[in-house]
Amino acid sequence: DPPPPPLMPSPPPADADAADAGDAPASPPASPPGSPTPQDSAAAADAAAAAGLGIPAGWVVKDIGAQSVEGLRSALRLSRGMIWNGALGQMEEEKWQLGTRSFLAAVETRLAGEDEEEEGGGEDEEEEDEDEDGEDDESKPKEDPEAEFELAVVIGRDSRATLPSMMSPSLINFISQSGDGLLQLLRGAPLPGLLACIEKGKSH
Repeated sequence: DPPPPPLMPSPPPADADAADAGDAPASPPASPPGSPTPQDSAAAADAAAAAGLGIPAGWVVKDIGAQSVEGLRSALRLSRGMIWNGALGQMEEEKWQLGTRSFLAAVETRLAGEDEEEEGGGEDEEEEDEDEDGEDDESKPKEDPEAEFELAVVIGRDSRATLPSMMSPSLINFISQSGDGLLQLLRGAPLPGLLACIEKGKSH
């Protein structure tokens, strides 16, 4: 005769299952097969930004990226000055300060004249190479000449308070605490205070 089948433990009652589940820490539900991981989503966002497609839906911008920083550096090389008002990212968290720090580092470099010295040396070497070869490569695009950087202005109380932790304030030509008032003046907008003085002058 064949041996009897082994005895299997009976399943616990449904109430016991519920009690155990309530005591255990909750775990996130399993992602459906084929769903993107956070790493995939981040890579997709970077690819979309690189392709010029803008910010993906559902994402929040908390700092400028590497392409924006490089664009600002290029603009500074062709500029004779800059006016800075406000952070370029969320300053409350240090990890979102990279864009602002990179921008001000580029400003400090321009004010110190380090770019001109480095690029000047490079141009001399290139001219020597061309003289030795005796041929000019016309296929290379000509770069715009770098402007002489002369002026740096910082506007606003928050910007003034942030500045010492990011660069030397002594390099800045003018630091204003008037904030929006000076910005409106530079934009050519009428200032209510000045308009009131004008109207009062007309009445006398």
